[in-house]
Amino acid sequence: FHKRARHLPVRKLLEKAGNAIQMMKPVFMMGPVSIPAFLPRRQDMFDLVVFDEASQVEPVDAFGAIVRGRQLVVVGDEDQLPPTRFFDKLADERDEDHVGDIESILGYCKVGGFSEVLLKWHYRSLHETLISVSNAAFYEQRLVVFPSPNK
Repeated sequence: FHKRARHLPVRKLLEKAGNAIQMMKPVFMMGPVSIPAFLPRRQDMFDLVVFDEASQVEPVDAFGAIVRGRQLVVVGDEDQLPPTRFFDKLADERDEDHVGDIESILGYCKVGGFSEVLLKWHYRSLHETLISVSNAAFYEQRLVVFPSPNK
């Protein structure tokens, strides 16, 4: 792990010593695009694959991670913005008319009939007023928002 030069690429290292590495480091935290780039193609590589902010993950980017796991947890909010194409190259010649209406892996899971659970607690905002408008407009006041210590 401390070697600075002439080291194996991550993919080859995991192909050769993947079981030992996963015993030492059982949790991999990676973006969905990095997974097929760095990890070997093993369908049983992970017990669980978790997507957070799934409304931001395009299905084509999610596939490489999904096939490497035995179980899938998809966390997201369909009221959040879909994935952005802002950074795509202008010369990209993809035909957007053929993409379809489902923009994220969260959308595919909803259409596919996956079981759904609404999270009840909102914990990220520094002050409860930052989420109060969304709580009223989108969540019908169902989110439990913790009082801010900074009142």
